[in-house]
Amino acid sequence: MSPRLILPACLSLASLILAACGNPDATRSPSSGEPRGGDEVAEGGIGGSGSGTASGYGSIWVGGNRHFPIAEDAIVRLDGRPVAANSVNAEGQGLPLGITLEYLLAEDASDDLMQGTAIAIDAWHQVIGPVTSVAPLTVLGQPVFTTADTLLSVPGDDPALLQPGDLVAVAGMPNSFGSVRATRLSLLGDAPLDWQIVGRISDLDASGFRIRNQRISLDGIALENCHAGLSNGSKVVIQASASTTFLSDERLQTAHRLICQPEGLGLFSSKASVPAQIPAAFDGVITDIQLLPLTISLDGQLVHLEGLLATGVNTLRDLALGARVEVDGVLDTANGVITATRLSSRDPLVRIEAPIDHILGDVISVLGQTALIIPGAANTGNFSDGARISISAFTDSLGQLFVTSAQIDDSAAKQDILLHGEISAVNSVSGTFSVAGIPFNAASADSLRIKTVDGVITLIEAGLCLAQSDLPLFPCANTDTTEFLNGLAPGSYVEISNAWYDGALLQGGEVLLR
Repeated sequence: MSPRLILPACLSLASLILAACGNPDATRSPSSGEPRGGDEVAEGGIGGSGSGTASGYGSIWVGGNRHFPIAEDAIVRLDGRPVAANSVNAEGQGLPLGITLEYLLAEDASDDLMQGTAIAIDAWHQVIGPVTSVAPLTVLGQPVFTTADTLLSVPGDDPALLQPGDLVAVAGMPNSFGSVRATRLSLLGDAPLDWQIVGRISDLDASGFRIRNQRISLDGIALENCHAGLSNGSKVVIQASASTTFLSDERLQTAHRLICQPEGLGLFSSKASVPAQIPAAFDGVITDIQLLPLTISLDGQLVHLEGLLATGVNTLRDLALGARVEVDGVLDTANGVITATRLSSRDPLVRIEAPIDHILGDVISVLGQTALIIPGAANTGNFSDGARISISAFTDSLGQLFVTSAQIDDSAAKQDILLHGEISAVNSVSGTFSVAGIPFNAASADSLRIKTVDGVITLIEAGLCLAQSDLPLFPCANTDTTEFLNGLAPGSYVEISNAWYDGALLQGGEVLLR
């Protein structure tokens, strides 16, 4: 069993606090003295490792497409406490659907990690505790937002009906904006054993620290797995006794346990013999992007993307902080880095450059669509109606826009509009196709181009029809656009530039289909 360091409060916390000052996204070798995971796992070889969201039972489904029977002797933990492996499939027991988890697979895992026997599962709620604000939603000082894809177990399935003081559990994915994207939000019928926060330390001093908006006292905390000490950026789990006198704007004084967490996948380090490389999959939110070398971080899990340049240009171009992606690749168990062989977006991504219709708080209207700014993603202090804005966003399953970045853009005339993203709908009757719910009049395009599978861009000139078996049918000048629209498929990427908006439809400009 891996050693754990538990320090009573009477030991010198100052020496631990000052012991390490590192990059929170830096990787560590399992042999460096810093554990990358929990206790021992079931015996046998390793076939792969990954992280995702529990989406179904029947053993357990992760991310909707990965199916893992659970070994009888699998080590399963929820919020640091053991769960019987044979209880995961039981109704109302085991791991709640929507919980984010890390898994380790036996040697029977398929090469693409779609199937395999789970020999270890480690799941954590991002926050458990009282609702401290409803508008915006904050739980124990942690800003939380939900989408149409969040599994809700709250009154009326509406987070707005929650009341301050309600005890809730939030599973999800942290972003770099200081908030949590909830994959599950549930009202607790019984008081939890502990309140809990998972996050990164900031504003650390000898008396305490902050995780997002919540100040936490170090007095009385037992430290576990913190061999390198504490520093700003350290990823930790805080567990605290419930307090009947806690106020949302005060320091949390009842924290009794602090568990330092590894950066990225770490369950494999509990095995006695670990291969140098193992297949890996990771579903998470981008929290950092480095261009040289081309690397992203998913809350500390480093992923190298250089090998995707030849085949994934379109996807890589659209990378943005706050976007949810799924990565498949090979994990180097010495440094914890995944080299990606496949990268896919879990969110339909959208870029817009256009004037603001209207803004109220963190709700913005642009091109007739309402967009919600993710807590902490943008400073809207200088935004105003009519100002030209450049935004990156994603849409949930109901088409709601969530803004991950936004800034005022005065680089072009206000009438020049850019819209880039997946085609969400095609309407041959009205002669339009839509991106993020924004309709475009196909017959008004100044030019139509297509980027073929080999990367060649073909210009569709006026009066020329293109009808090849592997390409959609484009319209001739002054002809019906029905055949063209019937050839379009929702999910295809399109970029519309130099267009204008008439208050109902996007018109004109250059259209590039990919």
